[in-house]
Amino acid sequence: MDKKLKVGIIGLGGICKAVHMPAYQTMKNVEVAAICDINPDKITQFKAKFEIDDSVLTFTDYKQLLDVEGLDFIDICTPNYLHSVIAVEALEKGIHVFTEKPDAVSPAEAERMMHAAEKSGKHLMAMRNNRYRGNAKYLKKYIADGRMGDVYCARCGWIRRRGIPGKGGWFTTKEQSGGGPLIDLGVHMIDLAIWLMGNPRPVAVSGCTYRKFADNDVSDSVNSDFGEKKADGIFDVEDLALGRPTLKRRSCSLSCAAQRQAANSALSRAQRSLPRKTDRYLTLLPFSERTPPSTVRTCSTSLTCSPMAQSLPSSPLKAFT
Repeated sequence: MDKKLKVGIIGLGGICKAVHMPAYQTMKNVEVAAICDINPDKITQFKAKFEIDDSVLTFTDYKQLLDVEGLDFIDICTPNYLHSVIAVEALEKGIHVFTEKPDAVSPAEAERMMHAAEKSGKHLMAMRNNRYRGNAKYLKKYIADGRMGDVYCARCGWIRRRGIPGKGGWFTTKEQSGGGPLIDLGVHMIDLAIWLMGNPRPVAVSGCTYRKFADNDVSDSVNSDFGEKKADGIFDVEDLALGRPTLKRRSCSLSCAAQRQAANSALSRAQRSLPRKTDRYLTLLPFSERTPPSTVRTCSTSLTCSPMAQSLPSSPLKAFT
């Protein structure tokens, strides 16, 4: 491709600085043409950090950025409740949209995004980065080739052990975030599990949530210095979610937690010395008439599959970390 795609970034917070902008700077076919944040100081700091010159347009109102001529797509890195709002407006203006997860904070808003994309004929993509990991792509092909038989059950989860992001800020304010670790972390592993199973249709969901860390500092840690915290802020989201979606002819169980409390105190010294601050796991249960199942485990990822998987190279099966 000779033509560079022009992107406008909306929201210059942690995820944009840590992931999105560094990625764009490595892409020869993408040009950051405009940036936006409601906080002028963040714009100044962002420009300095990434050595952005004055040729890049800057805005504090996303509506003005959407009026920039020649934009090919926008990248939404705002708090969750704004994802659908900005996405729909951009699609209605004929601009392709890439947004951070979650897609929206309610099914109704997600459907509104979908309908806006269909009507506009433009692309709408929400962050599903785990599908593009080497191990995930390997597994997708492995399953598609029929080497795991019928995958009829999956178990997935994500336990964050480094603390709660932005405690008291928008991360823990349900009106702005839509929820806690289920919508923040669970979206990744649930999507990955269902995608690997061939996207079966959900027919029922049961689950429960808990909030145990709102009124104490048990979850505070030197490793949780991410997100914008507010000492007198709001904490009305869950910090643990457990669920069991029933899919057509299949099932999937999930667990997402912001922090383990009792389990942390029981960890061995060896485990405490590990640099890993999150645990993610995915288990797939296949059916094969030829051989009984066996289990291959690598770090925090476990796969239940037929013995043929034991001869696979180890690299594609590295943990989802």
